[in-house]
Amino acid sequence: TLKHMAACYRATNRYVKAIECYKKVEQLQPDAVSTVLSIGNCLLELGSVDEALKYYYKADFMNGAKHRAWRPIAWCSFITGNDERALNYYEKIINEDKASAQDYMNRAHVLLCSKHIPEAFDNYNKSLEMESNKQDFRDAFFNDAKHLHDRGVSDDDMALIVDALLNKETI
Repeated sequence: TLKHMAACYRATNRYVKAIECYKKVEQLQPDAVSTVLSIGNCLLELGSVDEALKYYYKADFMNGAKHRAWRPIAWCSFITGNDERALNYYEKIINEDKASAQDYMNRAHVLLCSKHIPEAFDNYNKSLEMESNKQDFRDAFFNDAKHLHDRGVSDDDMALIVDALLNKETI
C-alpha cells in the first residue's frame, strides 16, 4: 500500500509526500533497489541533486542494482559540473549496457561543456542516428536547454549546434 501511495504522490508531482512513503517502505524493505532509486528520483525532481546522488550511489552498491543507477549518477554528475565522473559513467553505459539515443546525447552534453567539441558532435550524431526522427532529436536536445544554459552554453550556440546537426554541416 505504501508503494502505491508513493507512486500516486509521485505521479501528481507531490514529491515530498512520495519520499515520506518511500522512506517508510525503505525501513520495511532495506534491500529494495527500486525504492532507493525512487527516493533519488523524487529528490532529483525537487532539485536536491547532491542528496539524490547519495541515494543513487547507495542503489549502485546494492545487490541486484545491475546498471540501473548509472544513468542518474551520470546525469547528476553532469548537472553538478563533475564532467569526469559523468563521462566515466557514460562510458560504462556505452560499453557495458545498451546505450540509447538519450545516453549519447547526454554524453555529448558533457563533452560540449568540457570543451571537447568534435567528440561532442560525434555523440550528437550517434544520438541523431538512433532517434526515430529529427523532431524527436530537436525536442530532446532543447528539453535539456536549462541544464546546458546553466553550464554556460548560450541559446545561440544551442541553436547553431542543432541546426548544424540536422543539416549535417561539418564544423
